[in-house]
Amino acid sequence: MATSALEPALGDFNIETAGHHASRVIELVSARQSGGMPYPLESWRRCLDDFHLDPAGRVESAPYVGAGKLNIARDALGENLLIASEALMDLFAAVRSTGYSASLANQEGLFVLEQADRHRDSYVPTDQPGWLWPERIGGTNSVGTCLVDRKLTSVFGRQHFFFESIDTACAGAPVFDSLGALWGVLSITTRNPQLDLQTHRLATNVVAQSAMNLSAQIFRRSFSGSTIIEWRSDDGDACLIAVDADQRIEGTNAAARNALRIEDGESSSKMLLSIFDKNSELRRAKVEGGAIVLRRKRDGAIIHANVRPATYPAIRRAFAPNPPTRPGAGASVDSISIEQCAGNDRTMLSNIGMLRRVRNSGLPILLLGETGTGKDTLARAIHLDSDRAEKPFVAFNCAAVPESLIDSELFGYAAGSFTGASPGGNRGRILEANGGTLLLDEIGDMPLALQTRLLRVLETREVMALGSGVAQKVDVTVVAATNQNLQDRIAQGLFREDLYYRLAGAVIYIPALRERTDLPTIIETILGRISRTHKLDPAATAALLDHNWPGNIRELTHVLRRAVSIALDEWITVEDLMLRLSSPSKQSLVALPKATSGQQAVLQAEAGAIQAALESAEWDVAAAAALFGVSRATFYRRMQQHQIRRSSSDRRAY
Repeated sequence: MATSALEPALGDFNIETAGHHASRVIELVSARQSGGMPYPLESWRRCLDDFHLDPAGRVESAPYVGAGKLNIARDALGENLLIASEALMDLFAAVRSTGYSASLANQEGLFVLEQADRHRDSYVPTDQPGWLWPERIGGTNSVGTCLVDRKLTSVFGRQHFFFESIDTACAGAPVFDSLGALWGVLSITTRNPQLDLQTHRLATNVVAQSAMNLSAQIFRRSFSGSTIIEWRSDDGDACLIAVDADQRIEGTNAAARNALRIEDGESSSKMLLSIFDKNSELRRAKVEGGAIVLRRKRDGAIIHANVRPATYPAIRRAFAPNPPTRPGAGASVDSISIEQCAGNDRTMLSNIGMLRRVRNSGLPILLLGETGTGKDTLARAIHLDSDRAEKPFVAFNCAAVPESLIDSELFGYAAGSFTGASPGGNRGRILEANGGTLLLDEIGDMPLALQTRLLRVLETREVMALGSGVAQKVDVTVVAATNQNLQDRIAQGLFREDLYYRLAGAVIYIPALRERTDLPTIIETILGRISRTHKLDPAATAALLDHNWPGNIRELTHVLRRAVSIALDEWITVEDLMLRLSSPSKQSLVALPKATSGQQAVLQAEAGAIQAALESAEWDVAAAAALFGVSRATFYRRMQQHQIRRSSSDRRAY
């Protein structure tokens, strides 16, 4: 590992002193030269002259804003937050092995999303959602400085303004919206002492690429009803132009405006033909997509571009019918990505890897798990992440429809085929899903006779409506789900073994809520969706973590909704949760046993240490847990066992 002045490791800065660091900052800013290592002198100057910060001092202002402001900030980012969360997961997957966490901050420097291994020694707790890090507070840092300079920012070790941050390496890259305004910052952070500068530079390049890709995704989403022409500039930046059906430019990103010398606000008045020579291939490409060669009129330069057809043209969006809502289809749910379904749970992350490989293969998918684990939500996410996303998603609950109606509702019937039939007949769910995805929920409860019909449809890819006598071709991706043990059902003669193997193209087991390793994050996420202002006190959080959750995510959502409704103020207590006391603890944790005098001394010492850590971390439980080197869930339980609560007079959001 390199340890020279130009290629140091983070651990090499341990010999620094606050006075030495402050002297270097002041001396180099005064001399206006960075010396052997490239120091961010302009940022340091702002910290000294504009913000009057002391490089040897500490960050005085507590930058945590609280859950209420955090939820408001997330809401302000709109639907682009979903796109960003997926980009953040990809970024974290690329850099986590080196000890980095990955975060998204908004245009004010407030962290709104995070992907991290919080138990690692290299983790920086103050990069969690809710912490605010503009340059005027945090000094030179990847988020605050990036927001000022609007460009890729790397801060390694003693490049930080504050001495207390020189054991940290971070990098941030700006994300722009479809109009070129600064939308946020993607950043990575670590305190891995073995990290060297060369490795950090490589990770910084990954952040830059991730931010550029995210900006492009936001642009494409904003102009989903337009044709997108894209290419790379000589600097490697993604240039994007959105054009309408008449080849009038509707939008351009900053890289395209720079490459084509278009002033801000000028693009909407331009026709594409005013910039490029006429190209007969463009009309075809606007429909089919693909590569195209354009010649720039200004200088005759050749641009090798790619054309993306409008994914959802405005005329289709204006007249698109609502999704079918038929008996047994189930209640609508918020659409989330398959990565969001996974969270940080290892089993679910493995599941998502499998689903990404098979989602466009045509293989049927079988989802197994207890009631309430989110099988239907995951099925919808699979559909939206597939190449069938613009086609129908039809859900049919095999247990919610009377057995006598399943045949006609699933397979359809012809007009007048039986007494009471609709005069126009019924296409049935299978044909309604043609071209898209069919979810067969609670497949384990389907009657045997109908299992035979379903097997025939899956094998022949044809469906015959009751009373029609005519088979119709059908193209659907089948996702089946059940909470039943299908092997037991097969042994009991209640489920066809050949149907099981026909459905089990990819078998995904969704762990119960009590089995998930990311339960604290799930609780925070669901509460944040229900209320922007309510918070859980430590005892309530510990009770939620210790509950067995027989109803899984569905039960958790119900409990939190009820608690928000009956809580007397913004703080939710154990009493507000109204958890059933008979529910067994998921880890069989009970109250601390009666201790001997020696044991009592140890317990008192532990309680004192926990109290001191909480006060040191200003009652940020995650930060205090990091000081102890334990998970937040474990720390909450120890708080509950020692009956440690924050006094109401001193409560602040944590």
